[in-house]
Amino acid sequence: MSNIIITGHTCGLGKELACIYPDYTGFSRSNGYDINNHGIRTKIVQASANADIIFNNAHAGFSQIELLYLLFDAYKHTNKTIVNISSISPETSIHRPHKYAVEKLALDAASKQLDINSDCRIVLVKPGLFISNRSKNIPGTKMPAKYIAQEIKVALLQSESNIINIQ
Repeated sequence: MSNIIITGHTCGLGKELACIYPDYTGFSRSNGYDINNHGIRTKIVQASANADIIFNNAHAGFSQIELLYLLFDAYKHTNKTIVNISSISPETSIHRPHKYAVEKLALDAASKQLDINSDCRIVLVKPGLFISNRSKNIPGTKMPAKYIAQEIKVALLQSESNIINIQ
């Protein structure tokens, strides 16, 4: 079994990833790891030294991108896999202002930019709308977070693609 790190592991998609990878190490605000804090992001990177797969799942404004850059700087010459959980919201909310969509668009751009310049695998996951606290007031059909987590695991094992769309 690979060594797994999951940020944002206590709810939503992160919680479902934790169920699929039961031997993970988790970092969330609920256990003292708020990625808005630079020192905490540094601790997460240091704790990821023995990890094979790092799920950059916790969203906190642009701090998710800051964490990605720290992970990249530390592990760009390794065989680790950094999985950035983004969203299709940059494509679907193009006609209405939405800060979350802009933050995820920046994550998309950073993932693609860094992947080109890295020995480690940087994967961008772009799920459609799924059941979560964030989506509870958004109209439309929603997928279970468990389904998204299972699809991510399958895609990581079966595909070498660095962009995973789940809709």
